[in-house]
Amino acid sequence: MNTSNITKNNLRLAWNRLATTQDAKYKNYFRDIMESYELASNENLFELYTRIRSCEYTPQTPTRLYYPKASGLQRPFTLLCIEDQIVFQAIANIFEEKVCDRRKPLERKAIFSNWLPNKKGTIFFLNHWSYGYFELRKVLKNWFQNGYSWMVNFDLTAFYETIPHELLIKTIFPRNGNIELTNFFLSCFKTWSTDSKSKQHGHGLPQGPTASDFLSECIMLPIDEEMHETCVYLRYVDDIRILGKTELEVRKSLVKLEKLCRERGLIPSSEKTEILYIKDENQLLENIPPILFYNESKSKEFLSKEDEKQLINESIQSQNNHFVIKDKSKFRFLLFRANTSDEILNIIIKLWKHNPHHIEAFSAFLQNYHKVDEIIQLCIDDVLDNPYDFVKGESWKILSRMCSNEELIKLMAYAVESVKKRDCPAEHLGVYEFLFTCDNLNLGNYSNWIMFEKSSLIQALSGSKLTLTENNIDDLIPKFLHRTIPDCSLSIVKPLIKSAKTLDNFEKYISKKSSVARNVFIKAGLLTVGRRIRYDLMGKTISRRYKIQYWNKWNVLFGPEYSHAYSLLNLAESSFDSFFSSWLSYQDSFNDALFRAFQNILLLKNAPGAISTTTNRGLIDYGLLLNNGNFKNVYPNLYLHLNSIHLRRNKLPSSHPYDKRTNAKAMTLRKNEQRTMKAHMSAAYSEIINICQNLGV
Repeated sequence: MNTSNITKNNLRLAWNRLATTQDAKYKNYFRDIMESYELASNENLFELYTRIRSCEYTPQTPTRLYYPKASGLQRPFTLLCIEDQIVFQAIANIFEEKVCDRRKPLERKAIFSNWLPNKKGTIFFLNHWSYGYFELRKVLKNWFQNGYSWMVNFDLTAFYETIPHELLIKTIFPRNGNIELTNFFLSCFKTWSTDSKSKQHGHGLPQGPTASDFLSECIMLPIDEEMHETCVYLRYVDDIRILGKTELEVRKSLVKLEKLCRERGLIPSSEKTEILYIKDENQLLENIPPILFYNESKSKEFLSKEDEKQLINESIQSQNNHFVIKDKSKFRFLLFRANTSDEILNIIIKLWKHNPHHIEAFSAFLQNYHKVDEIIQLCIDDVLDNPYDFVKGESWKILSRMCSNEELIKLMAYAVESVKKRDCPAEHLGVYEFLFTCDNLNLGNYSNWIMFEKSSLIQALSGSKLTLTENNIDDLIPKFLHRTIPDCSLSIVKPLIKSAKTLDNFEKYISKKSSVARNVFIKAGLLTVGRRIRYDLMGKTISRRYKIQYWNKWNVLFGPEYSHAYSLLNLAESSFDSFFSSWLSYQDSFNDALFRAFQNILLLKNAPGAISTTTNRGLIDYGLLLNNGNFKNVYPNLYLHLNSIHLRRNKLPSSHPYDKRTNAKAMTLRKNEQRTMKAHMSAAYSEIINICQNLGV
């Protein structure tokens, strides 16, 4: 196949853009799978490139979730397997290259959504939504102040679902261009247009991936260009404003816009289209579509009580002991950023049944609470009788966190019946989380139900939450390894590492259709058959990352635990550039293993600072080991560095929901904090090397 635009560099750029996207909503579904893929990303991207070039790559039918909308209808949210996401982003990269020079003159004048960065080829694909959104507000005000007081609000119906594939491709290849390449695009788009193989069609983009956000801009580009030449035309995604000085002026432009959209197979929304005479700026800005502040903030800064109170007053109206949401944007922002609050909790309880479209925001706020009886009852009602699959899924997740053992037991039978249902992907994601919780509390062997999951992708997205034990590993592992898409195999990398098991006894089950999983398993130290360590790989990695001397005795230090420790280090490495919190978590786990190996050396050499790391009951907690006086008094600097890292790791959301001392919410790691943690690690590893060398290691 002549797919010369799908180059190795393009695929690498696509992968980097997926890893750095600011769209946390989509990324969070795949975070564990992406971290595993990154372990062998160079090998995997090269093999993906080879399969595309040799026509061996086939796009996979996606899985669709459906989010409830305020209207009572649902919005599709499409989940693509990891390789399809890479290919889709690579296609979007080609579109970016082709249309960038055409689009740039219209940004800030006619186009205000999904702006491209100023520099081509940067790993950051699209600028943050806020730049264009607030620029739109400013430009609207400027036109109004210059006498443009007539305005058309224009919207498109089912915008993403109606985008014609062939017309989209003509945006960059008006004369069809490379036929083999365009046919490849059409094949991918058609496969991703629906979650049913028998119902694929020639229109629609999968909502969810950032690539779709940009491709939807491309289908509008010829309209943007023509409308910008003749009137004041301002567009944010599919929401369009036309301004004029007279009613006749805007009506003429509206007729032209409608015709252009229909010619491209896009359907204007008669319900949302209206002509207005604007009296003041407040009325002008009221009609801007609200932005729902979902995007995860890297800083995770939480609101003060004063700010919470102000947002409650601005977003919620009380009427006869009932609450009405008057500003859904501010309300959702409040829920994603607020700490514990009896007032907000009471509002949520009152709003719950009539606002299923806010279930995500409700769930985010409820992370602040261990148990709320009223919420438990509302969630039970939902899993029993709510019509929305997504609401049921979120309710199962909340129940898994809040229920007592007795409450979990009462719901188990219904959870098993729910997991048997077909075409309920969101509910299955929630039910598996519930069943895994039951297993972890020794209430049964319910995790085995995931073996029978029909959807490979749902199995994959749930797999990373499994706890593998002697009782279930022999049954579960083959079911994940035999799947065609690599996502399932990648999802169990973390559970395998936590279980300290390898895959040497399961090698025959690893799918022969793709070597992606095998590449990752080898890098993670989970597949050791036929491998020999020729030089100290760990020493190379630590020296390069932490800018310290190369030491080739890490294998001597770790002894039989070298392979396991190296897999932890590799997981940390795969997260370093994009997943800061995961990086710290894995690196601290590596430090835990390193500290125990270091103590074994001290004990062997009868050196000062040596302490026992176990009791007759098992391993002593790493935090207690660090604070043992016999150790920290002998090595105060080493204690300072290792303990600083461990304390920050304990304040990550993946470790604990709250700080044990202050009860504050756990916070994700920031980039500037990563630099501080990295300096601590450099100092700690250098000191351990010096101590070991002085002891003759």
